[in-house]
Amino acid sequence: MKSGEVLQQRYHVNTVLKSGGMGSIYLAHDENLDGPCAIKEMHPTDDTWVSRRFREEANLLSQLQHPNIPRVRDFFQLEREGGVLCYIVMDFIQGVTLHHELELALKAEKKGIDCSLARSIALEMLGVLEYLHSLAPPIIHRDVKPANIIRDTENGKLYLVDFGLARGTSEHTQTTAGTLMFCPPEQMLGKADVRSDLYALGATLYLLLTGQPIQMGRYIPVLALRGDIEPQLAETVDKVLSLDPDQRFQNAAEMRDFLTRPYVAPARPNPWPKRAGTAGVLLLGLGLIGVKPLLHSLSPASPTPTPSVRATPSPHLNPDGLPPATIRVVGEPARPTWFLREKVSQLGELETAVSRMSAEIADYTRAAGIQAPGYLRWHKFSNTEADIEAGVVLPKKMPSPGGRIEAGSLPEGQVITLTHKGADYQNLPKRYEEMRHWAVEQRLQCDEAPWGVYRVTFPQEQQLWETDLYYLIKP
Repeated sequence: MKSGEVLQQRYHVNTVLKSGGMGSIYLAHDENLDGPCAIKEMHPTDDTWVSRRFREEANLLSQLQHPNIPRVRDFFQLEREGGVLCYIVMDFIQGVTLHHELELALKAEKKGIDCSLARSIALEMLGVLEYLHSLAPPIIHRDVKPANIIRDTENGKLYLVDFGLARGTSEHTQTTAGTLMFCPPEQMLGKADVRSDLYALGATLYLLLTGQPIQMGRYIPVLALRGDIEPQLAETVDKVLSLDPDQRFQNAAEMRDFLTRPYVAPARPNPWPKRAGTAGVLLLGLGLIGVKPLLHSLSPASPTPTPSVRATPSPHLNPDGLPPATIRVVGEPARPTWFLREKVSQLGELETAVSRMSAEIADYTRAAGIQAPGYLRWHKFSNTEADIEAGVVLPKKMPSPGGRIEAGSLPEGQVITLTHKGADYQNLPKRYEEMRHWAVEQRLQCDEAPWGVYRVTFPQEQQLWETDLYYLIKP
């Protein structure tokens, strides 16, 4: 259409706002209502499917009534050059797209939009999706993206636009459609459902927060790109971007509820599972190779317990097969130690290193006449190397005897602690995980590197091992 044209003796065309493969959108003036409006025109085509979908879009939009969806005012057909064309008249939203807002943020040398703004966008769009998905049958937008979300410059309200790809879940034929960056795997296979729109919203938030597009199968967590993002929002985005729809939020209400309820950070899955696995290897090495002969050569001396600040049984957290235990929060004074620290470049050398370090410490303690419980701690590791510290807790401060043995102390401060009884060291990683989950429930932030003091007693002829496990609480 050209500027100045009048349609239906009512709509005065001003200028083109947007043009795409299927049609164009024009700014016009509605003489009857004396105000601006937007007119979407279908491009000339011989494709009956395109014409049918355009009519279906008009019919769909005419039935939608939501404050964040532009209202359809009119739908009509006109004989034009090239054939019969269809027109949809909608409310005109004076504003800018979120795509434009992101461009402004990036030009200002920001990594993305502000976290609080992203949260408000998420909640407002979830309200729209919850409405669409609650219809009978549910309507799937299938093209949620920053370019299809407009912010009204007058009141700041967001509008979801462009329902050209929207479908009802009751349709027998679903086609592959959508913008690739925001399109989940199931939608690419023509099997979109309500969770597909949630993925698209997550991809939208991801792009707005990080400035980085989603690359399917090469996803980098939000916090890895922007450490200032609030954990609750980051976890929401990460969860909804799962390639498996069953691992996402199952509907918009569930996603909104998670984003708005009081937040407790989960035990960090990375690198915690690796740490737990390495803990099992290290502790097994100490228990069966190094610490057992070390403690057998020493008289058992348990650290003097400090008054408990809080003790809470946690039977519901205990891994299967483990007896209930009490996790406590106690104040730990600095405890002097003698220790050896080694970096093992090959994890296959771990048992040999632990055995060698334990034997050397045993020789020193025996020569010094020291009776003390042993301990093990690690500081950092990867799949190929580990930094291990093995030592003994001294009854009082003593100077380093020289050589490779060093003097130090275990961390001082508030700790969460649990006593694990028995020599079943394969369950120690589960105990550590239990403590981490308990800390999350109690809203405690703990250091990632656990440590433990191992004690052994000999009632009659039976050996009874006890392990005090600790996590230092961050101030």
